Amino acid sequence: MSVSLNQVKQDMASLSLSAASLRLDDLLTEAQVRELTYQEFLYQLLRHEVSSREARQLEKQLKWAAFPEYKTLEQFDLAEQRSLSKRQLNQLKELH
Repeated sequence: MSVSLNQVKQDMASLSLSAASLRLDDLLTEAQVRELTYQEFLYQLLRHEVSSREARQLEKQLKWAAFPEYKTLEQFDLAEQRSLSKRQLNQLKELH
């Protein structure tokens, strides 16, 4: 049974695997070069799809939150907030 790459991509699109479909060519080439097993290749393909969906979901949630400005803990300036020590900030980053 000979299946074209375009047919695979169409099926992926119909299953809403759009991010994985876009990276399929690159991942197939990488799999051949690195001699990945089918399981390793499938994991990488699905991992890419999951990561893309998580990133899109985060973007959507930040947009819905309508923050006037978005900053991460890495961008936090300790000099502006003297009541917080570097140790406390690191504990916050580690969720302790």
